[in-house]
Amino acid sequence: MTNSPSSSGVVFFYSINLGTGHHIPMLGDSLRTRVWLLILVTATLGAVISSAGSLPPMAADDWYVAAALVALLFAVEHYDVQIAVSNGPFTMSVGATIAMAAAFHFDVSIAVMIVLSAHVLDSAIAQRQVLKSATNIGTYVCATFLAATVYDAIADTTVSPLANVHNILCAAIASLAFVVISTSTFALIVGPILGIPFFEMWKQNIQTTALETIGLPALGGMIAVLANENATAVLLVGFPLMAPQLAYKALNNARESVRDTVESLVDTLEQRDASTADHSRRVAEYTAAIVDEMAEVPHQMTSTILWAARVHDLGKIGVRDATLFKPGRLTAVEQLEMQEHPVLGADIVARLAQSDSVAVIIRHHHERWDGKGYPDGLAGEAIPLGSRIIAVADTYEAMTADRPYRKALPTAVAFDEIVRNAGRQFDPAVVRAFERAFRPAALREQPAPHAGRLSTVA
Repeated sequence: MTNSPSSSGVVFFYSINLGTGHHIPMLGDSLRTRVWLLILVTATLGAVISSAGSLPPMAADDWYVAAALVALLFAVEHYDVQIAVSNGPFTMSVGATIAMAAAFHFDVSIAVMIVLSAHVLDSAIAQRQVLKSATNIGTYVCATFLAATVYDAIADTTVSPLANVHNILCAAIASLAFVVISTSTFALIVGPILGIPFFEMWKQNIQTTALETIGLPALGGMIAVLANENATAVLLVGFPLMAPQLAYKALNNARESVRDTVESLVDTLEQRDASTADHSRRVAEYTAAIVDEMAEVPHQMTSTILWAARVHDLGKIGVRDATLFKPGRLTAVEQLEMQEHPVLGADIVARLAQSDSVAVIIRHHHERWDGKGYPDGLAGEAIPLGSRIIAVADTYEAMTADRPYRKALPTAVAFDEIVRNAGRQFDPAVVRAFERAFRPAALREQPAPHAGRLSTVA
């Protein structure tokens, strides 16, 4: 979404591409998220209206360069790469570099319109939800508006941003403004949904953007220098800019290979007993159905939640078979042993690179909205959103599947039980999304369909 951490070694910017879809009710998981999103939208409208009313005349060559920057920015955003950082998977592109080039080369108003045009085009073609597109566009437009304003106010705009030490320093200050606005916006809007305090998320993001802040003036300035030559030169720079994104695809492939191994381990564990075979697959399936009904869940967070659901019971590998497959009621000692599985699963996943957010979700998927769950007794929004969603999906799957100690409940009965426990065991907002996703199946008295989603979460 997207966002603002950057990679190391090469300047990147994790733009806020929050996914696709058509369901857009404002169900906001957090009042803070909704308030900050409203502020962002208002600031964006102000920047756009101000820019549209002050556009200077442009020569034909300027139009060509502006069009080239729009095309280049659209390309790098549309063909971005998803990569995991400590907060979860984020969308990576070199969009910030191109936005800064526009800020260095053009007037503030033109730079804003370039960024706006590219992101509106990307959102339209990718069919992103309106709510999520507003966050994407707002973050980029506001960051560009501030950066360009700062640069125009302190730099000598009659020469290039790399013409002298003074302009280089001005470009660095403008780039810093861009990064601070982007990271702060991300932390304010997405942080409450992820359950991460603002300062903690902002600090993590700003640390990862240290190299970006240093590199943005150089790369953005070089593109601005090329823009002084012609539009073709601007387009040609796209090839070396996008090459590292392709390299990250290979990194993602390696990461997926590790995930496949962990999933296979979970499947092997569950296949030992017919009653739990494919349990985690179905939980991931049901989780996906609930998330599809929650427009406020960022696209990046969706994949994190789905993988947490897919391996949420990994910790049961440390539970004795006699306890795990006991046909009757567990003793107090056995219950304590079983309650350790979220902690053990979280510890295992945390050892994998860049899986901290997944581990947190796994640890807390047995917490309750009223604070009576385990292992830490968290309550309300202190429980990570992913954990709250999985809690509903996990309970629903358990009730609608046969177990050694009972037969599966009818779908309608299980559905009503979930709804009845909203506000006690479950997050009411998550239950409302569950109702939208599963009410048709409950009315038909049939298990909710899941076969079609397995490939998306496996």
